[in-house]
Amino acid sequence: MPADLLVTRFPNGVTNNAEDSLFANMSVLDPTKFHTFYDDFDSYVVQDGSTSPLVQWTETLNSGTIAQTPVNGGALLVTLANTDEAITQAQRTSATYLLTVGKKTFFKARLKTANIALTDILIGLAVIDTTLIAASAVGCTDFMGFFKAATDTTLSFYTRLDASTGSNSATGIGTLVADTYYTVSFYYDGVDKAYYAFNDVPIGSVSAAAAYLPNTQLAPSFCFGQEGTAGANTATVDYIFVSQER
Repeated sequence: MPADLLVTRFPNGVTNNAEDSLFANMSVLDPTKFHTFYDDFDSYVVQDGSTSPLVQWTETLNSGTIAQTPVNGGALLVTLANTDEAITQAQRTSATYLLTVGKKTFFKARLKTANIALTDILIGLAVIDTTLIAASAVGCTDFMGFFKAATDTTLSFYTRLDASTGSNSATGIGTLVADTYYTVSFYYDGVDKAYYAFNDVPIGSVSAAAAYLPNTQLAPSFCFGQEGTAGANTATVDYIFVSQER
């Protein structure tokens, strides 16, 4: 077969281990250096009231539904109830990410919303809470991620320790288009800044100093809120990725 000249080849592998490490000759990157979560939603197991070890996501539905949708690449279809201010959300059942000085953290997700003007959106890392969105606003403390109120067409990025003096945000991040996929991502530098991007384009940063940095363990989370009763809105979550230095 002809060689693909656009690919750089390392036939002996690549490693990030020190030369005097026991794993020095391991020809792949050491996965234990990062705590990584990635869900492409080829499967979706939810809390069902049992003690099954397979439980992965806990839902708060308020008459909405979350289910796999048969699309290439895997995705979840979120259907909201046609009730004003009703939220439909899911969080990883165990909160296992603590944003810590000295440890870099990376987050990325891909999603779309059928009706931008009538849907609240929240996605990122959040404290376990049954009301991530309340009255078209961020309803939880301890959150780093993206939020949009139904009255807006652009996202905001938050790093949030509490609801008052401990919340820092940037607005006007990316204009959303109905039923069109987009990506959101952020990077906490492990010092005092959180950088954010829309559709893989870095936009800016906000202070993530101690006054604004969540200080409890967080879980990958998403939440959508219904605005009005003109019809049940829908959203699709394609994937969620998180990785943090150990």
